[in-house]
Amino acid sequence: MRSYYEILGVAATASRDEIRRAYLAGARRLHPDTGAADQRGMQVLNEAWTVLRDPRRRRAYDRTLGLPAETPRASPTFVPLAFDDDEYVAADLVEGPLRPSRVGDTALLVPAGLLVGAIASVMLAAMTANEFLLALAFLLGVLAVATFLIAPLLVMVRQRRN
Repeated sequence: MRSYYEILGVAATASRDEIRRAYLAGARRLHPDTGAADQRGMQVLNEAWTVLRDPRRRRAYDRTLGLPAETPRASPTFVPLAFDDDEYVAADLVEGPLRPSRVGDTALLVPAGLLVGAIASVMLAAMTANEFLLALAFLLGVLAVATFLIAPLLVMVRQRRN
């Protein structure tokens, strides 16, 4: 079995930044969205990244390989995070698999937004004694109830399609 260092193509003395760059290069090559059909390869790459990005897990993994307790590594340098950087990966911040958001996922927030709008309109109508705002609140409330009933059906249709 190949070690995680071999999978990423880095030396055991590689810095976290070097490991990250190797992971990103491999992810660009193996990710299913790029047309690669190697799902197992991407899974192994993710496992390697999960272990080697965390210093505690990496030390434990190094011990299983029989490497010295403290492998001399390049000292980390501070690099400020730039959100326009194409190497920024949200997976660094979140454990577990990520999936891209879709328009349909955002559409599921519409019923809650309509309900909040209805409540806000009722409160504003009560403060100002405005009949138009009261009618708007009623309309938003009816729309909120209707979309709360329709949203699960849309989810079921989308899941059936997938």
